[in-house]
Amino acid sequence: MKPDTPYKPSPAAASAAQVRLAESRERLALWLAADRAGQGRPTLGALAAGVVWPLLKGLREHPSASLALGALAQGLLRPTPARTALREATPPDASEGLALLRRHPKAALALAAAVGAVWFWKRSRTRSPTR
Repeated sequence: MKPDTPYKPSPAAASAAQVRLAESRERLALWLAADRAGQGRPTLGALAAGVVWPLLKGLREHPSASLALGALAQGLLRPTPARTALREATPPDASEGLALLRRHPKAALALAAAVGAVWFWKRSRTRSPTR
C-alpha cells in the first residue's frame, strides 16, 4: 500500500465493525438503564446514616451526654501515667480504665455500641400498652 492512498476497509470488515458498534451501544444502554434503576434504591450506608443521625441529634440535646463525651475526650487526650509497683497493687481506678480505652478504642466502641443496643432493645421491649 502506498502512503498517499487512503485505507478503505472492505465491505465485510466495515459491516462487522458496525455490528460490534451497535452491540456495544446496546450493552451501554442496558448498563445505564440498570444504573439508573439502582439509584432509586438506598444503599446500606445511606440507611445506616438515616438511623444514626437522629440518635446523634438526640444525644446532642441530652444534657448529661455532652458532659460524658467531654470527659471522655479529655481523658483520651491525657497521656497515660507510668505504672508503678504500688499502682499495680491497688485496685484499678478511672485513669487505668481510660488507659485501657486508649489502647483498645475499637473494642471499647464495639462494647459501647453493644451496651447501647441492649439498653435500647430492653427499653423498647419492657413498655406495655397502658389501659
